[in-house]
This record gives sequence, C-alpha cells and structure tokens, in this order.
Amino acid sequence: MTPKELKDNEKKVLAWIEKAGAISPSQLAAETQILPQEMWEMINQLAERDLVMLRDDPDSVDGKLIFAAPMSKASIKMQAKPDQDEP
Repeated sequence: MTPKELKDNEKKVLAWIEKAGAISPSQLAAETQILPQEMWEMINQLAERDLVMLRDDPDSVDGKLIFAAPMSKASIKMQAKPDQDEP
C-alpha cells in the first residue's frame, strides 16, 4: 500500500514530532506557525492515516501529546526518494 502523498505542511509537522519525540498540539502549532484549529485538523487527518498517535496527558495544556507512528518515518523516507528507473 502506497501512502498518500504528504503535503509540505504535513512533512513539516511530522519532522517536528519526530524531532521532539512527543509534543503537545499547541506547542506544535506554535513551533510550526500553524493556527491551532488547522493543527488539530491536520493531527486528526495524520492520525487517521496512522502517521501519528495521540495519547492522553493530564500535564499537557491540551490534554494530549502527539507521537510519531512508525509508519510516518517510512512515509517521509519513501517520498524523499526520487524515482530511480535508471541503474
């Protein structure tokens, strides 16, 4: 199954999540300069595609922490490779 192509903002968000290890949605929105509502929409879409995981966190302002799913690293690497039909 080929993952749906990632948009630039999605790649940026996934890179931040992987760098942080775990990050709150509001902190991620601030770091990436994406509006909080748009961030939540993107996080939910990425979660539906099994690229991120959300966990409850009572210490987070948002009540949630975002983690990269194992599939997200594979998706980014696959999309970063140019098509190589030539030897």
